[in-house]
Amino acid sequence: MKTVLRLFLERGISFGEPHIMGEKSHHRVSYAEKETLEENIILEMEEAEELESEEREVW
Repeated sequence: MKTVLRLFLERGISFGEPHIMGEKSHHRVSYAEKETLEENIILEMEEAEELESEEREVW
């Protein structure tokens, strides 16, 4: 059995004023170089490994 649902506008349902989002395209965007990204990833991985080893020592 199939049921056809009518569009909410056809049923007289309304939601008041539409929500309008502000324009955010005017923000300045800066990009990092590949080497900088790789260095940051490696540093974060090393810090995470140090934290894990410290946690193991506590237990």
